[in-house]
Amino acid sequence: MGLFRFWGIADAVRAEAVACDPLVAVTRTLAEEPAELVPFNHPSMREALPVSPAFPAVCAQDRIEPLLVQQVRGLGGEVRFATPLIGLRVTADGARRPRRGRARPRPVRRRRRRPAQHRAAALGIGWEHLATIGEFVQVLFRPDLAALLGRRPPGRVFVTHPDAEGVLLPVGAGR
Repeated sequence: MGLFRFWGIADAVRAEAVACDPLVAVTRTLAEEPAELVPFNHPSMREALPVSPAFPAVCAQDRIEPLLVQQVRGLGGEVRFATPLIGLRVTADGARRPRRGRARPRPVRRRRRRPAQHRAAALGIGWEHLATIGEFVQVLFRPDLAALLGRRPPGRVFVTHPDAEGVLLPVGAGR
């Protein structure tokens, strides 16, 4: 939250935060009480407040990204979507990339670069596959876990049932 405070969006991020307990639960099914409850590996609000003016929050990435875009644009920056990266030239004062989709590609200057992996080879940027952890599927579902469980949900739930193993992350707003 310190970075969000520095960037001026901490209050907006907190307004989008998920109401959950800062715990990791391990359970066979959601219907059962967790076999194990472990605190998050970041400080609690009580531990954070003496050393930071911004206390921790859990917020879904898809809620944070629009806030960042709005802040960048509000400061005069430019954010573009659906703009393919077709080249990259790094200079001492930043990076330039030509933009496709116009009669004449227009260079766009940036101080930092964030190339997508699928474009890396075409740009001469090397990368290697380090390991495979597993195969995962992301599913957003709408049940209100707090209502179903009769309590606030933990921030992470590891379900260990062999027919439905998975990790549940509350993302808020009934999703």
